[in-house]
Amino acid sequence: MRILVMFCCLLTLGSCAKQKWRTSHRLDTLRANDRYVLTHVVAPGETLAQIADTYYRDSGRADWIAAENGLDPSQTPSVGSALILSFTLDEWAAAEPRYLAMEPYNRGVEALQRGEIDAADKEFREAVSLDPDFIDARYNLALVESRRGRHDAAARILEDLLDDHGREVDILFALGNARFHQTRFEDAAGLFREILALEPGHLRAAYALARTLTEDGRGIEAEAAWRAYLELDDASVWAERARMQLEKLRASIES
Repeated sequence: MRILVMFCCLLTLGSCAKQKWRTSHRLDTLRANDRYVLTHVVAPGETLAQIADTYYRDSGRADWIAAENGLDPSQTPSVGSALILSFTLDEWAAAEPRYLAMEPYNRGVEALQRGEIDAADKEFREAVSLDPDFIDARYNLALVESRRGRHDAAARILEDLLDDHGREVDILFALGNARFHQTRFEDAAGLFREILALEPGHLRAAYALARTLTEDGRGIEAEAAWRAYLELDDASVWAERARMQLEKLRASIES
């Protein structure tokens, strides 16, 4: 799964929603010689591997896309450039559900940005019904459940995502957040530690781990976790909050 651009990646226990997909992409399907042809306009940050994964579910088709469009496969395509992709009937049958799901998914992201949780829920569910393998739609649906306080439902969606798509950091963090709100602190701490094993500099996981251990009353471990966070970040607003938490913790331990 590729990681999309975030719109709320502050150091909070709240997970970040996935951004809109392909707002600059245009699709034209033409039936000719038993093939479908698609014109894709490259969006900011897109790579050939990501485009191949989106449409063919195979990032290895990146070299094929490059060859078909006269590009160097090692270079990132220019934003706004048009790529011609062709599909057999079977390939298009696999690609079409994702295309159809993009419209309600993008409406869901817009609704989420406006704080319209019910509307976002409806749109993400429609996107998932059209393409059950649309990871970002399922992930954002889990965040909607969390924002409604339905942390059990959110956790079930995220557990299924981990089973289906592996130990992605974003999914692990969102599940850790759900476990925190379920007061399953040991499970939450384990998930945040797993993230830090994968990405030692992951600031949100480091902060979340320290807060989780604090809430669980594990004073010595929490003190070490706050210190570890401050080794990664000693100058932000969140660093100041970490120092305050560390001082309170020390006082409670000493008393």
